[in-house]
Amino acid sequence: MYDEKKFKKYLKEAEDFFIQKRGTPFILSPEDVQLILFWFKREVPLEVVKRGIEEVFEKLKERDPEKKINTIKYCAQRIEELFRENQKLKARSWHKESAKIDIASSLNKNMENLKEFFKDKNEYKKHYEKFQKKIEELKKIEDLEEIEDNLKK
Repeated sequence: MYDEKKFKKYLKEAEDFFIQKRGTPFILSPEDVQLILFWFKREVPLEVVKRGIEEVFEKLKERDPEKKINTIKYCAQRIEELFRENQKLKARSWHKESAKIDIASSLNKNMENLKEFFKDKNEYKKHYEKFQKKIEELKKIEDLEEIEDNLKK
């Protein structure tokens, strides 16, 4: 839900940070304000916006210290990349925020389900054995993120 008071604070902080990095007085264009509103409505964390601005200014400073950035849109691509990375990390860290998961018992339960599924299906015995072997390998890994990565392969 759009909260004008919160948006004005978000806009002011983003604008102030951009002006600070720019190093000279500046007024955002209406397009820049619309872009910041777009990020606000999508719940792009202000820290992500600031980090994107920071990185773009640092990169430009290395290439051409004399050049000035005249629009926050110049930073938009990097901010969007950082936001996508942030979303991926959030999605992968659900297990860190919830109760501790007993990985071995979860894998054992999956193995039991597979055993039940493959019961009386002798023609798929090789598949069952592959699953069994893979689950045994996964039980040796303690880090859930590593297990997720392993399963994706």
